[in-house]
Amino acid sequence: MNATPAAPTPDELVKLRQDIPDFRIWREMIGDRARYIVRSMRPGISPHTLVTADLGELREVLSNASARQQAARQGELLPVALPAR
Repeated sequence: MNATPAAPTPDELVKLRQDIPDFRIWREMIGDRARYIVRSMRPGISPHTLVTADLGELREVLSNASARQQAARQGELLPVALPAR
């Protein structure tokens, strides 16, 4: 039996959008499954697109991307960290 993950509260998505403003973030329902779509808002921001059903993975990837963007603005280079599978 496959349980559908609990939907985040609207406040969680609002907070995530405020914390990481370089990306457009939304939730889609396909049948009984939820997935989160993320698109960069400006050229040169990575990742360009992210699709996942795991809100934790989304936070991790975008937090790493946000840290890389801040470092790049300050002239530093940070390694790219991919989420563990």
